[in-house]
Amino acid sequence: MSTKQHFLRGPVSRIRDRLRDRRERRRGSGHTRWRRFVAVFGVGGVAAGLLVTAMTQGAMAASFAVAGTTFKINADSLSGNGLVLYGSEVDSSDGAKAAATMGLRSTQIDSFCTAFVVNDLPLLDAVSVKLDIPGGVDGDNLIIDVSDLQASSLTLEDARLGIDASQVTSGPDGATGQPGSAGLDAAGLSATDLDGDSWAITAGTLTAHGLDLSARQGTNNTCG
Repeated sequence: MSTKQHFLRGPVSRIRDRLRDRRERRRGSGHTRWRRFVAVFGVGGVAAGLLVTAMTQGAMAASFAVAGTTFKINADSLSGNGLVLYGSEVDSSDGAKAAATMGLRSTQIDSFCTAFVVNDLPLLDAVSVKLDIPGGVDGDNLIIDVSDLQASSLTLEDARLGIDASQVTSGPDGATGQPGSAGLDAAGLSATDLDGDSWAITAGTLTAHGLDLSARQGTNNTCG
């Protein structure tokens, strides 16, 4: 190798090393940004008050901090198998909130809609977000932490009301209440014209048949 070739090899090698290091940093930063996106998306869902969480085994009442306000839930009908119902509390951004926790092993919800409002934004003041699923939702291991809920009709199958909430067995695995408190356990449920407010929803799986997501300035983008 000539002296000239040896002289040029050093800078070329250094440039090659720098390019390799730069590519590795880009790969690493790309993975970091993806993880950051997932984390931010999850936090945003909690702040909005609605989080649908996929879990590999069973489902339990919300173990995350929910928003300080509820979100609207609305459906033409709901039917399901394996129902439990008991009183509970959820941890919100401004303290614990009372909730009625309803769990279903499997469920079918027709014409499901949910909506919430984000207040005190710096430029728009308020934004209302609505998720409309006209074709309905199928799910399993569903847990809904309810603030209030109304229905035009309700039918329960093989119901036991007043059972110790820690002993309910029909619902998702792990969905039990405070020992010594009253609970409801039923083999099945069907209800029509549901309307209410919820703190949180979790599920093993949720399958939506059609989806219409909209965000509007103001507070009028609601269900119903």
